[in-house]
Amino acid sequence: MKYRIKKANIRDKDEIAKLYRSLIGQAGCTWNNEYPNNKIIEQDIRKEELFCIKKKNEIIATATLTKDIEIEKEISKSYNPYLLTRVAVNRNYQGQGYSKVLLQQVFEIARKEKIDLIYLLLNKENKRAKSLYKKCAFKFRKIIKLYEFEWELLEKNI
Repeated sequence: MKYRIKKANIRDKDEIAKLYRSLIGQAGCTWNNEYPNNKIIEQDIRKEELFCIKKKNEIIATATLTKDIEIEKEISKSYNPYLLTRVAVNRNYQGQGYSKVLLQQVFEIARKEKIDLIYLLLNKENKRAKSLYKKCAFKFRKIIKLYEFEWELLEKNI
């Protein structure tokens, strides 16, 4: 597996948008043509929160780790919690371990940044993601309703 993990830059924006769009309709994916949009991608890049795996100059996986807390009242009281969101893997590379490799790198960055809790919202129908997050030691907290969906709120102590 020859690849490199890096923070995304603004030149990656269109390729990341294309990756996100290619996953619409996949089992468990709640994305649509309006979300995640170019504005969100640009914000993630400018805040240096979007990470990606590149293989042969192609972005094959992404994940965003952000301080933007959308559901503060729902998460554990923590000194420095972050949200893991917009995890995506190109369909041609799914099931090959790239998402786990990317998340392990994100966890390492979190440790260095003194982040003590990472949480995420998981669509209950996304079986593949559920398996990944279980392997990465995320723990189920509760079911919450947000954005017209029911989500599993998961968290991981770093």
